[in-house]
Amino acid sequence: VGSSRCSSPPPLLSLTPRCFPPQSDCRAEGLILESVVRPGLGVVSTVLVQRGTLRKGDHVVVGSTWGRVRLLQDEEGRPLELAGPSTPARINGLRDLPRASSSR
Repeated sequence: VGSSRCSSPPPLLSLTPRCFPPQSDCRAEGLILESVVRPGLGVVSTVLVQRGTLRKGDHVVVGSTWGRVRLLQDEEGRPLELAGPSTPARINGLRDLPRASSSR
C-alpha cells in the first residue's frame, strides 16, 4: 500500500531575516569618498562607514589629518545622530583636506 503524501526535498538554503545592529562599542572605520573646502564650513568630507558606528562629536584620524565630527549628515543633507555600517555620511571638522580613498 503506497503513501499519498508528497515529500519535498529539504531546502538547500534557508533565508531567515535577522537584524544585526551596528556594534556601538566598536570604533568606526571607513573610507573617504570625497572632500571639499566650503566657505563657512571648512573641510566637508563624504565618508562610507564600513564597520562600527560614527557619531557626532567623535574624534577621527584620516591619513595624516585629524579632527572632531562637528556635522554629521546623510546624503540628502539631513542631520544624523549616528552612521552605522554601509552608511554614507557627510562630516566636517577635519583640520586639513584628506585625500580621497583615505581610510579612517
